[in-house]
Amino acid sequence: MQKKDDVYDLIHSMDASEKRYFKRYSSIHSDKKDSVSIQIFDVLDKMKSYSEEKLKSYFKDQKTAQHLHVSKNYLLKNLLRSLRSYHQSFSKESELKDILVEIEILSQKKHYALAYKILTKAYATAYEYELFLQILEILQWISRIQFYDPTLKLEEIQFNENELSEILEVFTWDAKLEASLYHWLQYFQNPSAQRPQMIDLPPKQHAVYRFVSTKSLILFIQALYNQLNGNFLQSFEELKQAEKLFLDKKELIAEKPTRYFLLLALQVDTAIQLNYFPEALQTILNAKAIYDSLKTHKIKAIKDDFDANFVHKLILIYNSIGKFDQSVEFFEAFKEKNPTYHLIFPEHVLLHIWIQVAYAFWAAAQYEKVLQYLEFIRSTSFENIDYHLPFIFWLDLLTNVKLQNTDKVSYKLDLFIQWLNQRIGHQNLINFLNDIQPWLFKNEKSALLKYQNQSLKFLELQNFNLLLWLNAEIKGVSMLEFLQN
Repeated sequence: MQKKDDVYDLIHSMDASEKRYFKRYSSIHSDKKDSVSIQIFDVLDKMKSYSEEKLKSYFKDQKTAQHLHVSKNYLLKNLLRSLRSYHQSFSKESELKDILVEIEILSQKKHYALAYKILTKAYATAYEYELFLQILEILQWISRIQFYDPTLKLEEIQFNENELSEILEVFTWDAKLEASLYHWLQYFQNPSAQRPQMIDLPPKQHAVYRFVSTKSLILFIQALYNQLNGNFLQSFEELKQAEKLFLDKKELIAEKPTRYFLLLALQVDTAIQLNYFPEALQTILNAKAIYDSLKTHKIKAIKDDFDANFVHKLILIYNSIGKFDQSVEFFEAFKEKNPTYHLIFPEHVLLHIWIQVAYAFWAAAQYEKVLQYLEFIRSTSFENIDYHLPFIFWLDLLTNVKLQNTDKVSYKLDLFIQWLNQRIGHQNLINFLNDIQPWLFKNEKSALLKYQNQSLKFLELQNFNLLLWLNAEIKGVSMLEFLQN
């Protein structure tokens, strides 16, 4: 197992421009320690995988080798300083944090009038971008400066205790709503987990509804709750409302990108549930265009998550409308450009991608590829794979039928039924599989016709319907031909 190292991992997460900036930053603030830390940086940057022995051997003839951990800690601090300096102009939140440091310096030097002038502009920025923590800090500084210099007339901001109290309450609600959102999303990704409680939302006249970020959070949570209760149309309308709030105030997207793109991801899922495929496709393409237009460090921070979700949703949409060849073509082109995608994508999304890819290859009659991706799934320790196993077993079974692997078909079917017997709530499926065996081994279609009204839907693959697959087999056409026609 590869040994982990924080400094190595941080360096290899930096892009080329961040690395160039670090070199310039270090040369400006250079001393003897910086010279050593740059050497360590260069060695770690060139390593394909971390090796403590290789690092020590590089410095074996220098005193640095005896205190390597000290030099690495110094390098880590420098890396963080340079990254902070590099990104400070890319985010209003970072910009305001720097301003508050300046305010502290000005107040120490008793330049209260100048500090107040800067604070009024900072307050307007914080309010515009709905940065509640910074609003609270600015209001506290205004109160402090008024205490330090009572002669100042604070006319631009009519500061009072009610305003501070209101913003504090909004800030508290924002944190509470965000925590609730992530609990619901976690459950949405893994329904076998414990279902969270729906929180009591603030009354309609509450101040939280004045702000896009908190109002959209409320709509997002309501949409998740409605979706999990089967109210997909209402959920879709709430997600569209939340999206419009952001689009009417686009500057918030750069400051709160995680919320916005998670919102769009669920909107795409809901559109697919409702068979609104053109809307789903347009939403995911619009999201990609907006994402590519943003340059803040917060966008870079969600790059792997966004890319993974974009790949998953696009393949899911193509599969849902029967464009399996397009799914395969897109994924193969993506994989060629991003050969290490499986190392950086979040595992729960990677699982969904491989399931969709295996499904696309099956429909496109590339059966060996199906088995290849099913093997990828089995060889990876996904946390929520248990929830997807019925479909994985079933797809494996049908693939071996197509390849006429009679021995494997018998083995896979027995394994499938054995696995189902260990679970609760699959008795109908077990009976169905026992009755379907004549089709699998003797090609007797009467067993299928007996179950023509029985369909089985899996939540992880919204468009998967067992009846469609079986009817396609009965009619002697491929799944691709069946869906296309």
